[in-house]
Amino acid sequence: MNYNEWYQYYKYIKKILNIDENGDRKSTLIISTIVNDDFTDPETMRDEIQGNEVAVIGDSPYSFDFSQLKDKFIIVADDSARRFIFSDIFPRIIFTDLDTDEWVLEYFNSKNTIFSVHAHSDNIQKLFIVKKLKRRFATTQVKPLYNVFNFGGFTDGDRAVFFSHHMGAKKIFLYGFNFYYPNQEKNKNYNRKIAKLQISKFLIELLIKKYDANIIF
Repeated sequence: MNYNEWYQYYKYIKKILNIDENGDRKSTLIISTIVNDDFTDPETMRDEIQGNEVAVIGDSPYSFDFSQLKDKFIIVADDSARRFIFSDIFPRIIFTDLDTDEWVLEYFNSKNTIFSVHAHSDNIQKLFIVKKLKRRFATTQVKPLYNVFNFGGFTDGDRAVFFSHHMGAKKIFLYGFNFYYPNQEKNKNYNRKIAKLQISKFLIELLIKKYDANIIF
């Protein structure tokens, strides 16, 4: 999905959630300055993903069998990284908007995990954390820059799915995705969280219907 097409969906999402587009642009400029030229080029992962199976792990309370992840390129969405702390396998990429606890990011930073850090108007005050991450690339939901990418997608989970599809994944398996009952551990606004989950569902279904993405729920 190119940016011009994505922007049409972004405008729709912005209206539903009352998103500050100028704030999103400001956050994009800030993370661009922080990252500068010191980032992991996402295209270097294409060889690992293209034609292969990807597992994207969401943050719902749903459990799954870790043996199902064998031989798959593993991407996790933000706080779902906690599932792997006591595991003997590690995610290749964590898609995060820095909502998870900083110690979780520090733990996986020590394991050489790659971080896809999303900049938006609500996390500007957290972007300093990016300086601590060894392997990272930045994403945005508005117009991309040379060092801030936009592969489409809105929440951490569906952005990971869009990224996987962009990189040519043969199959994308979703684990721990729940579009109807949000994880309430962090006491977020329930109605807003439900709206985000429904947007995520819509976007993933769009990939399936319009772009023939092979996504397995």
